[in-house]
Amino acid sequence: MTAAKLIINEIKGYHRFLKFLMVLVGLGALASLARFIFGLGVTTNLNDTYPWGLWISFDVVTAVPLAAGAFTLGAITHCFHIKKLEPLVRPAIVTGFLGYSLVSVGLLLDLGQPQRCWHTMVFWNPHSPMFEVSMCIMAYTTVLFLEFLSPVCEKLGYYLRCGC
Repeated sequence: MTAAKLIINEIKGYHRFLKFLMVLVGLGALASLARFIFGLGVTTNLNDTYPWGLWISFDVVTAVPLAAGAFTLGAITHCFHIKKLEPLVRPAIVTGFLGYSLVSVGLLLDLGQPQRCWHTMVFWNPHSPMFEVSMCIMAYTTVLFLEFLSPVCEKLGYYLRCGC
């Protein structure tokens, strides 16, 4: 049996909602590919006069607050040693990491040239709002990634010790 037939047989058993989500992800991937091939203007009708679209607002209004709430909960719990909130920290860290990862993908789509994402760290432009957003997203995602490493290491049998 070929790999394609195995995949099709596996998908046949899925619920209709999961199939719908798979189609939605596929359409999103095609839209992203079209965005990189044809440019931002063709796919979103944005130009130099109107450079920010509704999808930027959607990303900022949904993913950033979700991730920021998780980031804040983790910081408050660790800084103030609130034992009552500790069971909520790990799910919050995973949620925050996924949220900021979503923001990072949106930022790369907005920049249009992901191969140049390293330019933000080398060629600073402190007058650009995109510079501030990029640096904050990189810092928050890095901190959440480091927080996320603890449960991953425990799952693999490694235990991190800190002086806290």
